Amino acid sequence: MESTKVAVARKCEDLMKLGGMDKEIFIYGAKTVAQRCCLYLEYHGIHVAGFLVSNRYKNPETVEGHHVWKLEEHTDHAFDIVINAVSFQYLSQVTKFLKQYDIKQIVEISSVMDDAFPWKEISVNERCRISPHAYVAEGAEIFADETSGV
Repeated sequence: MESTKVAVARKCEDLMKLGGMDKEIFIYGAKTVAQRCCLYLEYHGIHVAGFLVSNRYKNPETVEGHHVWKLEEHTDHAFDIVINAVSFQYLSQVTKFLKQYDIKQIVEISSVMDDAFPWKEISVNERCRISPHAYVAEGAEIFADETSGV
């Protein structure tokens, strides 16, 4: 097994460099940052093969229409690119955990970027709608998943 390369995506454009390759891209995580990363990539034409999680945590079986793999159950799979899309306080700990698997490249979502995904272009889709009883404010952006109270 080759040693794993680790890169940091400091801007959204850094993720765009992953596109155009014949490589499988997985996202580690299944919460807000990972979901936003997936939507951003797919909006820009980059295919996401699925989500990865640890079997230590309770996670859904699908996220954003993609299968969620429990990493410990797929130790025989070689991964091309895994985007580490967890909250910044767990980033280095998760990268260390991921390095024990056959992963060619890990891309960390920088703590500077995790709230910087532009949402105006993709905020309203088949899975979300604007309520007729809502007030709309310019410049306000919100992303809610099943873990939020919104």
